[in-house]
Amino acid sequence: MSNRVRAVEKVFKTACDSEQWGDLRSCVIATALAFFLCVPVPAEPGTGSICVVPVRRSEKNLLGEVDCDPAKLSLRIDTGQAVPWPQKESLKVEDLDQIQRHLVAVLCAGKPLQSFKFRFSEFKTRELCLYFDSYQGVQLQGRDHARRCNCKGKSASGRRASTGN
Repeated sequence: MSNRVRAVEKVFKTACDSEQWGDLRSCVIATALAFFLCVPVPAEPGTGSICVVPVRRSEKNLLGEVDCDPAKLSLRIDTGQAVPWPQKESLKVEDLDQIQRHLVAVLCAGKPLQSFKFRFSEFKTRELCLYFDSYQGVQLQGRDHARRCNCKGKSASGRRASTGN
């Protein structure tokens, strides 16, 4: 039995015991209030963002043995259209649903290099950082953990980046 059911049952027994059963209205109101106060209310829907760190031109072997010219790199979030990976300034992808699971795909000349899924709930922040690590490939971390993450560059709407609008 869930904690919510137990809590409602306890309020029902307390408010509606045999001595007070004559006041049915109070019993129903107390039980209804207990039920609605125990129902988990979803958090206010919010949005998150990803700061995409520019890739250095010198990083050609981005994913181990894969040789890809950084100018041919692009990024796709969910089912959206691919956007070029930034070369000089960071790119901030905004308005990403913080509840939905997202798919990030990294492409080279339109062909998939690496992809992964994530939820913002996996991180302590709604501001994430996406970057290339010479040894581990594409990395996604909270902005507070990524030293190279500095998103003062241009912005893109997550709706546009993630849905193609």
